[in-house]
Amino acid sequence: MVNICRSPAGERILKTKLQAKHVSSAGIATKKSGLTGKPADAMACEVMVQLGFDLSGHQAQQLTPELCREYDLILVMEKGHIEAVPILRLKHVAKRCCLVNGLVSEIFLIPIVKVVKRLSTL
Repeated sequence: MVNICRSPAGERILKTKLQAKHVSSAGIATKKSGLTGKPADAMACEVMVQLGFDLSGHQAQQLTPELCREYDLILVMEKGHIEAVPILRLKHVAKRCCLVNGLVSEIFLIPIVKVVKRLSTL
């Protein structure tokens, strides 16, 4: 929820799969947690390196109405994320918002699932 673990992992995976698209990540509680501008979590970085991805250079950012307007598609990791963010429930944003496992094919999901499983066992 603070943009230092799953979101940067998903961002980097999607960037490699969708190179012609602009892909970014943001957290719903980044600012509140005081993590704006912070790098990805060290354990997330370690797991992603094992999977062949590099999280270096990531800087956590807060999801904002401006970011929501900028992107054609907003992927969330959990249904609770949609419920937790009022901006995501607005009609013009909601139609572009989708739960990751509800949209992304297995080709994209397999690495994300591996990351989430590895991080949840640590």
